[in-house]
Amino acid sequence: MANGWNPARRAAPAAPIRNWKPWEQSTGPRTVDGKRRVARNAYQGNQRAELRRMMRHVRELLRDQRADTPAAGIVIIWLRVYW
Repeated sequence: MANGWNPARRAAPAAPIRNWKPWEQSTGPRTVDGKRRVARNAYQGNQRAELRRMMRHVRELLRDQRADTPAAGIVIIWLRVYW
């Protein structure tokens, strides 16, 4: 085999692991509340909503400036296309 694990080398650790059966002793959430909590483990926060709020605020600021500067109108068009 390319990785150095021939059948004999694989058999040596495989036999004790089959007797030990760690997959039968695994723990995890057993209650509904515990399962609900671990379901959110990867949650990093509501970043998309925060970005949308910030972009809305930027668009409002640019709308207020549009009458004063012609370049702000170009930025608003760009925001509409890409956001």
